Amino acid sequence: MKKALFTALLTIVTLAAIAQCIPSPTGLPAGIHPKSDNLPCITSNVPYSATLTFQNFDSAVYSGISIDVEYLIIDSITNLPCGISWSSNIINNRLDSTESGCIFLTGTTNDPVGQYNVSIYGRAKLDLSTSLVPLTIESIGDRIDLRVINSGGICPAIDTTASAVLQTSSCNIGYVNTYFNTVRGRVYVDTDGSGNFNGADYALAGYKVNADASNHAYTNQDGYYLMYLPTGNYSISPEANSNYTVSSGNSQYPFNFTTGGSDYPGNDFGLSVINAYTDLAVTINSSFFRPGFPASYDVLVTNLGTEVANGTASLVFDTLFTVNNTVPTASVLTPGYAEWAVNNIVPGQTQKFRLNVTTPIDVTLLGTTVNSFANVDVVGSDTDLDDNTFEDATLISGAYDPNDKTPYPDLLSQNFVDANSYITYRIRFQNTGNDTAFNITVRDTISSPHLDVNSIKLLSASDEYTFRIEEGNIAIWEFPNILLPDSNVNEPGSHGYIFFRIKVKNANITDGTEILNQAGIYFDFNPVVMTDPSIAKADFSIGITEVGIYNSSITLYPNPAQNRLVIAHQQWQQGASIALYDLTGKLMLTQPLEGKTTEVSTISLPNGMYLYQVLGTSGIEGLGKIVIAK
Repeated sequence: MKKALFTALLTIVTLAAIAQCIPSPTGLPAGIHPKSDNLPCITSNVPYSATLTFQNFDSAVYSGISIDVEYLIIDSITNLPCGISWSSNIINNRLDSTESGCIFLTGTTNDPVGQYNVSIYGRAKLDLSTSLVPLTIESIGDRIDLRVINSGGICPAIDTTASAVLQTSSCNIGYVNTYFNTVRGRVYVDTDGSGNFNGADYALAGYKVNADASNHAYTNQDGYYLMYLPTGNYSISPEANSNYTVSSGNSQYPFNFTTGGSDYPGNDFGLSVINAYTDLAVTINSSFFRPGFPASYDVLVTNLGTEVANGTASLVFDTLFTVNNTVPTASVLTPGYAEWAVNNIVPGQTQKFRLNVTTPIDVTLLGTTVNSFANVDVVGSDTDLDDNTFEDATLISGAYDPNDKTPYPDLLSQNFVDANSYITYRIRFQNTGNDTAFNITVRDTISSPHLDVNSIKLLSASDEYTFRIEEGNIAIWEFPNILLPDSNVNEPGSHGYIFFRIKVKNANITDGTEILNQAGIYFDFNPVVMTDPSIAKADFSIGITEVGIYNSSITLYPNPAQNRLVIAHQQWQQGASIALYDLTGKLMLTQPLEGKTTEVSTISLPNGMYLYQVLGTSGIEGLGKIVIAK
């Protein structure tokens, strides 16, 4: 029974067979029995019952090494057709090595007809491991699929190809098990204050919902949240926010769970805006650049405000790339510069703009760093200009680790730390296996005392996901049915990413302090892939490392600029000047400031990103970055 983690095979029996469950059928190997192709279909609107017989493994291959399995805990079964729930005869859903038990499926569904790829999630205690190892109990060459048909319909064969048309449960990815209870609902903006979701109301994505001090969930792009809660007392409520007030009937939902195995839907919260403001944030995700291969830039604009917003997103990039196309089509596209209109972006939502390029076939480029700079301008005023710009630097390489975590910025000035500013983190992952990844989970334990877990803001991701925080500091992203192709079949499509922001705590940070963090990535049933630790280091010898204004009395506009740049210095004194440098440090322009407002001609400067310094009588008064895009 030494095989890669966990062959999953199912057997369906009648309702009467539940009472006749045989935990250890004679002659059956470890796993769940039998295969999906032998399972009868679920008939829509007809009561359904099934018994799954499972025998735990005694060992498993983990990172190429056969390791004894001490025990396994089954946590959840996801993407069951809505109305179908599960329970077991296993105490706390825990099976010791080679131990057997039964899982029962019961219920009635009216979910759409089709094939549902079901995932069984669990945690295993492996010999020599110090903690439980999260995993997906998937088959090796066999998939767990349930088929829903209409009354009188023909039960189709299971389709296991990568292009299979799969259904997603209308209950999101909710599940019922005997250890956890599920609590779910929707958070929405109640535009008319009616307390009901209707009319012009819209889902609020990325909003935090609390159960207690340790368990939190965030709404997905459709405004839904999902919590997995064991026995205990909970009060489900939306995060207190001075910008919103609860306008629906319930401001909280109390629960006292003495057992598990129940599902509690419909715990909705309608929020009315009481502090209207606009705040758009921009990030860049660059794919890996290799000579001769296609690559891409994603410019991601997220609405962190309370108002539907409009604006313009732009990207300055290296002109060495050959541009293939833009998606959607850029309104402006010139060498090294692209621009898109941002239209009617709803609070909590992200709009993505992609530039597809090809890296030249030139091995001398290996080791070259290419820089890009994104900017978002808002129609009207923006309350937080610090997140309106984003800079990315990526190395052109031949070989690389496709799973990484990067902090922006990676050097933290005294000014940055004192202000309790946000670090933006990007987590990237790639399916480099030889088959489609059906489900991906990213777990990030925020263990650094210098990061404030409660300040997390979700920005964007490559695919739809759910997000929650467990045990107070474990951030979990789940990508159910992501169907990420392997790199051999579709290299550009095999990548995924996550962006989020988290505040730095200034207590006990001194010059040289390093903030370490890493993430674990789980591709279906495979062993965890750990990113290298990301390091953000406090360096108090620098003035500022984030894109923005060092002195709030200094403003440069427009940004990007074309043929002119205006410097407004409200505390100007005689002798002040501005200097512009390119990214190699070469001085490109210097000019005295003539008063509180000075115009500088940039006609002679080529397109690109520049560093500027505003110098006064006492030294540097302002630092930042400016883009020239004609």
